[in-house]
Amino acid sequence: MKNELQGQQATREVSQYIIDYPAFHALREKMERMLRSPDPRGLLIVGDTRVGKTTLAKSVLDVHPKTIIDGTPSVPALYIEIPTIPTEKSIARALMLQLDVTTSRALSEQELISRFARIAEYCRIKLVIIDEFHHFTESSQYPKLLRYANSVKSLMNRAGVSVVLMGLPSSRAILDKNQQLRGRFSSVQHIGAFAMEDTAQFNDFLDVLRALADKLPFENAQELAGELYSPRMWYATHGALGYVKKLLIEAVETSDAANRKLSMALMEKAFTAAIWHDGVGKLNPFNRNFSHNLLDEVGQPFCPDMAF
Repeated sequence: MKNELQGQQATREVSQYIIDYPAFHALREKMERMLRSPDPRGLLIVGDTRVGKTTLAKSVLDVHPKTIIDGTPSVPALYIEIPTIPTEKSIARALMLQLDVTTSRALSEQELISRFARIAEYCRIKLVIIDEFHHFTESSQYPKLLRYANSVKSLMNRAGVSVVLMGLPSSRAILDKNQQLRGRFSSVQHIGAFAMEDTAQFNDFLDVLRALADKLPFENAQELAGELYSPRMWYATHGALGYVKKLLIEAVETSDAANRKLSMALMEKAFTAAIWHDGVGKLNPFNRNFSHNLLDEVGQPFCPDMAF
């Protein structure tokens, strides 16, 4: 029972752990400056799947939680996610729902934003983080993209809040539809996976592995950042932090609770279960016959058009 509880605690800690590597830290500091700025600012953060965008947002929210000051609510930062099939009212409605405010469906988008502007002043909201923003650009034609762009512009103008947009690289398309919005979001930052060929980035990747190894229940967990496992961890995750956590959680959950030890066999099994069900034999980074080729071909997990 004790070993099982240790395993459960380890998976929670790995899942929730925020690793403040240099690029992540720089973006978080930029968002902190936006919170402190008296003038509304815009920032677009783009990156592929599982590189840490949502983790970045939540790290800011953790530092600035909702509180009560002098008897009134204080909500320094507000976070919403855009649904897969958005509407023109998606932003305004999501903001109101996040604040537990019920609104009539008959209200227009501009009426919703006006109401939010009053609430934002009352609740001292300084920063709005809009995640999964690429859903606005998927299968949307020019007229809709223009209206979505105007929604963001209205939010900044009328509510007086800074806005961080987060999404896949396709999110950039919406800035092309509105010159004024493009001026507000002149700062476009990329958050990406760690590159193996870049010495500094790969060293950061090793630091991440060492930090996560401290959370693992394996007696030889620090070997994760060693010569045997670290390059295989990179191939198995393409250097994306979200995949690293997913793989390690699977390894903990499938390991023997009575004798937890990091092994190639364990990681091979975890990769197939958590990352790619067809990743067997020489296509599995933890197999002794692995070819050390990138798993980015069509049908493989890190193919640009098929990543999951």
